[in-house]
Amino acid sequence: MNSGKQIRNVVILFSVPQNTGDEALLEAMKQGLKLFMPGIKFSLTVKSLHFLPAGVLDNKIVYDPDEAIFRDTNVSRSYWLQRIRKILSRLGILHLAVKYAWWATSWWKETMAEIDKADLIILSGGGYLNDTYDARPKLAAITRIAARTSTPIILMGQSVGPFWRNSSINLFGKALSQMSVISLRESISLQWIPDHLKQDVQILPDLAFFLYRESNVVLEKKNKANGIHIGVCFRSWGNDQKYIEDLGVIVVSRLMAHYGANITFISTCQGIPGYVDDQDMSTKITVRTGMTDTIKIDRVHHSPDSFLSACMSFDAVISMRLHGCILSMLSGTPAFCIGYEDKSEGIYEMLGFEKYHIHYKQKPDYILNAIDTFMDSIRVTTQELPVKMADMYKKSTMNFEQLKPFESHE
Repeated sequence: MNSGKQIRNVVILFSVPQNTGDEALLEAMKQGLKLFMPGIKFSLTVKSLHFLPAGVLDNKIVYDPDEAIFRDTNVSRSYWLQRIRKILSRLGILHLAVKYAWWATSWWKETMAEIDKADLIILSGGGYLNDTYDARPKLAAITRIAARTSTPIILMGQSVGPFWRNSSINLFGKALSQMSVISLRESISLQWIPDHLKQDVQILPDLAFFLYRESNVVLEKKNKANGIHIGVCFRSWGNDQKYIEDLGVIVVSRLMAHYGANITFISTCQGIPGYVDDQDMSTKITVRTGMTDTIKIDRVHHSPDSFLSACMSFDAVISMRLHGCILSMLSGTPAFCIGYEDKSEGIYEMLGFEKYHIHYKQKPDYILNAIDTFMDSIRVTTQELPVKMADMYKKSTMNFEQLKPFESHE
C-alpha cells in the first residue's frame, strides 16, 4: 500500500501506442487516472521509440525494461547488444538475461530512474501476457522491478494466457504474487490465475469502454441512399494467413453479393512503417474478389478519435481486431467479431453479444450464418448500443476506483 505519500508520478509499463487499439487503452487509462487522481504525471515504457503518435508525446517515454537492457546511447554497444538479444530470443532464454543481467546500459538506467521515482506502477491494458507472444521477458522484468522497489504494481484491464511453457507458468505466478491489484477484463482468463489468488481478482470491463461519450454515437447513418456501408478487417494469425485470406474472400464476396454492401477495409493496425500492418491482407482479399474498383482500403494510421469518426460512417463493422470492434461500438456502429483469442469471446460475453462473435477456425458456413444473424439485427443493435455502452462505461470506472486505497488522504 501507498504509505501516505501523495501519488504524483505514475509509470505505465509495456505500452504499444503504434497500435490504435493499444493507444485507445492507454488514452483511457490516462483519462481515468487523471479524473480520479488529479495532478498526476505519466511516464511510459515502450518497445520502440520510432513512429510514436502525437497523442503520447507529451509524456516522458523510455524503453520497456526488457528492451532497455539491450539498448544503449552508444551506437556500437547497442548494435552488439541487439544482436545478442536476437540470439537469446531464438534460443528461448531471453527471459533469463532479463532476470539476471549484470550490466546496466544507459537506457536501462533511464528506465529504472523513472521506475524509482514512481508512486504507482501500472501494466498497460491488453492481452500480451501469454505464451503466444512469449511474455517471459516481461514477466522476468516485473519480478526484477518488484525486488527493486516497494512501489505498488497494478495489473488491470488485462487478458492473460494461454500458457503452455512451465517456465512461463512459474514466472507468471511469481509476477502475480508481486501485484497489489489484479483485475481482468474477462472471465475466461481466470483459468490461468493460481487458485490462491483467484479470490482477489476482479472482472471489470476493457479500459477502452471508458472512452465512451454519448456525443460520439450516431444512430442514424447518413449514407442510406448509397446502400449499406460495412467496415471490414482481416489479419494474419500464426500460420493461418492463407486460410484467413480465403475466409476474407468468402465473407466479403457474400456481403457484396447478398447485401449489396459497400466495403471499406479499415484496421487498428495500419500505416506505421515497421509495425504490424493489415493492409497487405486487405489488398490480397480485394484483388481476389476482382472488385478492386469498388472496394476501398483505408490506409491511414488512425488515432482512437479518428478511428471512431471513421466508424460513424459505417452501418456495421466485421473485424478480427477486438478494439476495432470496441471503437466501432463506441461510435454507435454494431460490430461483429471474428475472434482468434479467448479475450474477444470473453468481452463479447460480458456485453451480452455472444451471438455476434465467432472463432475464425469455425467452418465458413457457420461463420456466414452467424454474420447473417448479425446483419439481420443491425437496426435493433444500433438502438441498443447507447444503453450498452453507457453501462460498460459506468462499470469501467471501477478500474480506477479500485486504486483509491493507494491515494493519500493528507
